[in-house]
Amino acid sequence: MSRSFIATYFSAACLLLIVAAVQPGRGEAVAVISAPWSGLAAEVVAQAGGRIVSTSAGGRVAISQGGAGTGVGRFYAAGAIAVVSARVWQSCATMFSGERGR
Repeated sequence: MSRSFIATYFSAACLLLIVAAVQPGRGEAVAVISAPWSGLAAEVVAQAGGRIVSTSAGGRVAISQGGAGTGVGRFYAAGAIAVVSARVWQSCATMFSGERGR
């Protein structure tokens, strides 16, 4: 086996694990992420018939409760570029904002 094959295989496996880890559970709150060239995330959630819990300062991320139960596909159909577990999103946002340990 060549090194490039092993590196590609390892990278693909890691990517698959990351994608699986950020998927929302049934009935769990979701973070809906909109593209910079499209409307705000709150508009995407509203078009999908979701309930907005909160939004980010820039408006590109909106937290919607019960997204997995109502169908994550609706958010994609309304223009979301990603729909991930809100718990994972908030953990990452806290880690990168420097609010750890408070």
